[in-house]
Amino acid sequence: MVFLLRRGLANGWGANALSFDDDDLAQWPVSFSDMESAYKTVYERIPVAGPDGDDLAPHLRGVYPSQPPVRLSASDDRLLKTYERRKHALGRLGVKIGRARLAVVTDPSRTDACDYSGRCLWGCPNGSIYNPRLSTLKQCEAHPGFRYLQGRVVLALRSSDNRIDSIRYLDSATREIREEPCGAVFLAAGALQTGAIFLRTLRDSGVNSECRSEGLMDKTVVRIPFVALRSLGQGPDPRSFQFNRLIAAVIGESAPWPSYLHTELLHLTDLIYHPLIERMPLDSRNSAKLFFAIRHAIGAATLFFPDRITAGNHQVLAEAEGNPETVVLRYRDSEDKERFIRQSVARMRSALHRLGCITRGVVRSEPGAGIHYAGTVPMGTGPRRCDATGRSNRFSNLYIADGAAFPSLPSKPITMSLAAHATRVARLAAL
Repeated sequence: MVFLLRRGLANGWGANALSFDDDDLAQWPVSFSDMESAYKTVYERIPVAGPDGDDLAPHLRGVYPSQPPVRLSASDDRLLKTYERRKHALGRLGVKIGRARLAVVTDPSRTDACDYSGRCLWGCPNGSIYNPRLSTLKQCEAHPGFRYLQGRVVLALRSSDNRIDSIRYLDSATREIREEPCGAVFLAAGALQTGAIFLRTLRDSGVNSECRSEGLMDKTVVRIPFVALRSLGQGPDPRSFQFNRLIAAVIGESAPWPSYLHTELLHLTDLIYHPLIERMPLDSRNSAKLFFAIRHAIGAATLFFPDRITAGNHQVLAEAEGNPETVVLRYRDSEDKERFIRQSVARMRSALHRLGCITRGVVRSEPGAGIHYAGTVPMGTGPRRCDATGRSNRFSNLYIADGAAFPSLPSKPITMSLAAHATRVARLAAL
């Protein structure tokens, strides 16, 4: 097997690990039972820390923790205890809170267990947080038939008789465009790059006169900053985990959207504070004093909004500055998604108020500028899509093995579902 392209944000992801259930997969030609075996394989490969059960467990089918939950900060613990006392009132809003499920080693008997050094964002020194560069790629390199070829930027795939026969790439060292013969191709360059490579492949085969993708989906990310009044004046935690230790869900019937809206609750731990201090309405010295008195009460609820394929949202090939390989993204949020966002944000703000928090405004990602993309070569019918096994409808030996194949984008974190989809595609491939 030849591996030509490595993409992703392995060092920057938040480690949240959940699975899609049948409600999330309602618009897919695939059910949870079709995916379950692949999910179990992924959870066997990737250690996940989480509780045996909590109020969120009934909504998180297919999550298999193998590690104890990540330790809470004092502010987290106080917020969770407040929730336990007021859960019935929050239940009327459809809001539930529980421990985060995170791809982190926490078992103290292991040498790579989290030691709460507070260096998560800069790269865990213990390797406690799952990172495919340090684990999955290393496992692949142990196979004698595997080669990882660096310095090659894949542009397109060459085809004849509806089969891919070579990979066209740019050699980054020589700046020459070359071709590599191939058999079966598993395309998993990230949804945007996979879509771009697929578009150029269709163009070169003469099938796609419009030169645009079938879809483009993006998770809108909305953060609600808050101050937890019960944590004002609290002393610092001696050691901490920088990512969210708690998660929440806004649960309700909001067709066509999934009933589970994923939210991550984070209190500040060890970060770069200077930008926050400088925005306070005092001189630097007094701003610093005030900030460090309240910092452990400062937090944010981050909501991740799902998406579906919508007319007008797609990738398109468009020559720019003489470069015929340029791919442009066209995206806007639909009116029903905007309405869903407004309603859900209002419910979460009400829940935070009942938890004794003061909220202030929202911080929202620009349309099309979130952190999770999907649906550029989605499952479905037609030459610009793939089938339920990930195989291209146009090219019989091409498999879409990443989120480009997703026909909808649920709210839950996608990493484990990306891995499960790729696992299932590989198992079902007609090689």
